Amino acid sequence: MNRGAHYEEDQIYVKSLRQTFSVLQTLHPHLLGIFRNTPPGHINCTTYHGPISERQEIKLDGDYSKWHWHEFFRQNGIAKKIVEDAGYVYMDVDAMLSKRPDGHINQKDCLHYCLPGPLDSVVELFYNVLLLLRRHTKH
Repeated sequence: MNRGAHYEEDQIYVKSLRQTFSVLQTLHPHLLGIFRNTPPGHINCTTYHGPISERQEIKLDGDYSKWHWHEFFRQNGIAKKIVEDAGYVYMDVDAMLSKRPDGHINQKDCLHYCLPGPLDSVVELFYNVLLLLRRHTKH
């Protein structure tokens, strides 16, 4: 599961996540839920030609503030607690993708990624989470 890069105020965000998990737990009590967090886009992504070592600071001014990318890291923390409290698995892809401004589609889209590219690592991470969960549930 993932909420996508669709910002909502914290109160609405928390309520909608809790409602989603409550419905899933009621309708599918044995469901194994895996929630992937949401990485922000990168400002001026086409100026990068490789990974960066630190998370990019997103300023609150300019065109980028309207997408609330500066709120994603904090809201990912909120989601982590809600996901784990619901008994689901929280998968942190933001830690890797926030350092990959070089993999975006083009100058006009510094949020979505090209394939092949950094998202290939997300698929590998998801596969390994499934392997670990499989191994864990066999014992």
